[in-house]
Amino acid sequence: MACIFFESEKHILSINDRNQIVALYAVYFGLEVDMIVLSADALDLTAGTMTILGTTTILSTNKKTSKGSKKRKRDVTMSVDVFSVFDALVDLASEPYISTVAFMACHLTEEGGCVLGRACGDRVACVSLLDCCSFKETLCVGLHELLHTLGFDHCNSWQCVLNATGDAPWLYLSPVNLSKLKHMHSIPIKDNIFVLKRYNSLLPLVEGLDSHTGSNGGGGEFQVEKEWLNQRIQSMHALGL
Repeated sequence: MACIFFESEKHILSINDRNQIVALYAVYFGLEVDMIVLSADALDLTAGTMTILGTTTILSTNKKTSKGSKKRKRDVTMSVDVFSVFDALVDLASEPYISTVAFMACHLTEEGGCVLGRACGDRVACVSLLDCCSFKETLCVGLHELLHTLGFDHCNSWQCVLNATGDAPWLYLSPVNLSKLKHMHSIPIKDNIFVLKRYNSLLPLVEGLDSHTGSNGGGGEFQVEKEWLNQRIQSMHALGL
């Protein structure tokens, strides 16, 4: 699995932010995750191009200008159609990567409407850093879209990260999707040792995220997940695991 980050003058994600995302994704999915950091000019919104590993793809972009006033200059923002992003990423969804997500410092659109993130059947996804409201939302949108690239569909469980109508970002994976994750790794459905090891590995990472003070988030965002993981681990130990 690969996570692509574009350098940006806005510095939306710090080096520590990126490291925390990659470390959590590796444990969350049980897969090796590589970080690919590209220079700011690799995503040229003015020219409408994205260059990855020497290949340049023309993007479908749209310029939006807000009304100005005497006190405020007109604000010009660029948005990129997600399907043109997929065209640029598709070659990275092959050996050694099973799927790829790009975190982009621009607005993303689909059929004219803004989206936080999007995935497609070619096992590639993208996330808008401008429209995600917090570090936690950025991380969770990336999880949501990467699960789609692995074949997971939306879930109607209230606090599953794959819930399409959730009002808040969550790290939880519903029992149904946890079983799918086991199946992906050829692990028997009744093997709860896998689940316990996963929770034990996630807990210190979530504790680190909870004290996160990066450029796009604040400490305490993951308190609920931290308490939930502790409760689940204690409950499983009480059952003799």
